[in-house]
Amino acid sequence: MRKRTKRYYVYELTDPRQANHVFYVGKGTGRRVHQHASDAKHGRIVNIYKHARITDIHQAGLEVGHNIVADNLTEKEALQLERETIKRYGIQNLTNMSPGQYDEETRNKLHAQQMLNIMRPLGAWSRNLNLFDRRTLWIVRNGLREFAKTGYDHAHRAAVANEQRRRNANQYGWTR
Repeated sequence: MRKRTKRYYVYELTDPRQANHVFYVGKGTGRRVHQHASDAKHGRIVNIYKHARITDIHQAGLEVGHNIVADNLTEKEALQLERETIKRYGIQNLTNMSPGQYDEETRNKLHAQQMLNIMRPLGAWSRNLNLFDRRTLWIVRNGLREFAKTGYDHAHRAAVANEQRRRNANQYGWTR
């Protein structure tokens, strides 16, 4: 069974007491747009500001409104549109806790770039670091996944060399 990639949508929650004023922007799949009202009715609090707004709407005898901004999006497209929509309304005018999220690939690239910017001025003195510090600096510059790959190669070679030394020691009677 093939996984559907364009299953995301971006939505707005609206307050019917204020001419359907948008108070929250999100992205989701399935019934996500309705989950906020359900959470508030059952006392599940994730975002206190959004929860209070929805609870006030329910106490007024009304239901939270919603608009689907766009659907049939990939997760990356939905995250981008969510950030743009939040920016358009202004985070200060919404109950959103953040100005949007990034997909994992973009988050990793931004984090790596941030770490490079921090470490770049340190490059001149990095030649004088001990092995542990140089390895840490290498991990920061090249990423943990790359280190794990090359670290395995180094560890494997060291284990093979140690095994060969042990055999030689036994063969020639060099054991203690």
